[in-house]
Amino acid sequence: MLTKALILFCERARSVKPPVPITVESVSAKAKNIAANLLVAYERNMTIMQGDEAEALKLHLFSSTWSFKWLKRNNYISKQLHGEAVDVDLIAVADGTAKLREEISHYHPENGCKMDETGVIFHLLPRQTFVHKTEKSKRNKKHKKIIPF
Repeated sequence: MLTKALILFCERARSVKPPVPITVESVSAKAKNIAANLLVAYERNMTIMQGDEAEALKLHLFSSTWSFKWLKRNNYISKQLHGEAVDVDLIAVADGTAKLREEISHYHPENGCKMDETGVIFHLLPRQTFVHKTEKSKRNKKHKKIIPF
């Protein structure tokens, strides 16, 4: 049951747009979550698994080593994610740069600050993901999340 649920998790993660990277950590966390849900279901209904299976599930740690071996055993391989799928529009960049220079010309330089002083952090998705051996490699745009302090 655990393996089927993890395979479903990996398939769904890769089928959404943009595809969610599958990491050893995400598989480990999902396995712990699935195991906890299975144990709750077992306590409510004894027919979901055998007693010895439930005991083994309680003792299992789902370490990163276990997750890596599970991915390998189920034909998932690590692939480097690539950058942008399309080229940058240089004309749009030049127009945007000109507009930005015009906008900031109204401000005094001492009112500016360096980016490391603004308290803004970018969270990028991982550079690598695990994909099934049959999945074709696609270029993915790097989506970032901005978190202000």
